[in-house]
Amino acid sequence: GSQAMQARRRRVRTRPLAFQPDEVEVIEGLRAGERVASTGVRALRDGERVNVRIQAARSGTPDEAAEPAS
Repeated sequence: GSQAMQARRRRVRTRPLAFQPDEVEVIEGLRAGERVASTGVRALRDGERVNVRIQAARSGTPDEAAEPAS
C-alpha cells in the first residue's frame, strides 16, 4: 500500500556507518519517527505531495520510498 504525504526539504547531518560504505546514519536534524526520502530526491520539490511505498530493503527490514502523488 501507499500513503499520501507532503515532502519538506530539511538540512540534516549524517555520518557513515562502520563497515557499510553505502549507508549513512542521520545524527542531527530529524525527530524520531520522521521519514526520509533516499531515492529520487532531486525530482522532489518542497511541499510536493508524495506517495510513500513500503518495500523490502537490502538489510531485510522494511524500507519506504516516496514518489510524486498523481
